[in-house]
Amino acid sequence: MTKWDQKIDWLINRLKQDQSSDGSWAYPFDTGTTTDAYMIILLRTLAVQEDQLIRGLAQRILSKQSDNGAWKLFADEENGGNLSATVEAYYACGFAGAHPGSGG
Repeated sequence: MTKWDQKIDWLINRLKQDQSSDGSWAYPFDTGTTTDAYMIILLRTLAVQEDQLIRGLAQRILSKQSDNGAWKLFADEENGGNLSATVEAYYACGFAGAHPGSGG
């Protein structure tokens, strides 16, 4: 058995151990602000009245804004920020009525 086969077997066993009885896994993940931004856009587009949720999502997005006004996809991302993440964040915050630099 190769080193890679051993690692693959270890991963398979770990996944089996972590799997819930309903077949799902409960792994936390963080996608930066992208998921929050698209959730705001979706809720506003569908006219779903979830103002408290939208405000919370917008505040989380605003809390991730860099000092230079941009957002990053990854904490260690260079060049000051990520263009796509920044556009998504500004759009979503605007849609939520929470404008960057205005304190929400």
